[in-house]
Amino acid sequence: MYGNDVIRNIRNYRKLLIMEIEGLRYLDERPVSEGDRRKAKAFFEGGIEAERKVNLEVQNERIFA
Repeated sequence: MYGNDVIRNIRNYRKLLIMEIEGLRYLDERPVSEGDRRKAKAFFEGGIEAERKVNLEVQNERIFA
């Protein structure tokens, strides 16, 4: 999608595509992780604050894994 003019018209397109396309593994030359999926879901369910909370959880999981 990078370089495609349509993304200018779609707010939060990366998060939206991650939520809508379950089998998506890469987007714009970046991998889509399970953490990305959790953060996108949190964003659409509870907004930016919910996404931030999940982001901290994901970071802590990486540190203590």
